[in-house]
Amino acid sequence: MTFAALDGPPSSTSAACSPAPPPPGGVPTSVGSPAGPINDMAEAFTFSEKLGLNATVAVPGSRTPQVANPVSLPVTPPQYRCAPPRLRQDTLP
Repeated sequence: MTFAALDGPPSSTSAACSPAPPPPGGVPTSVGSPAGPINDMAEAFTFSEKLGLNATVAVPGSRTPQVANPVSLPVTPPQYRCAPPRLRQDTLP
């Protein structure tokens, strides 16, 4: 099994990276492994919104939505108290 590189700019489109779909009942779906298209980040978040997964959350002090914690427990739900540090905010001179 091979994985697409996650660092750097995309080298090709998702269609170019996706092999032809296997025949019905073929690998990997025949062994119960989920399979689907390879999305870029924007497509992944758009797709998650269509599914109602709430993949982003508004965080106080942040101008942009942040990635939500994928684990939500009923008694102790995730808390988002502050925005992440700005780029180089904690870098010493």
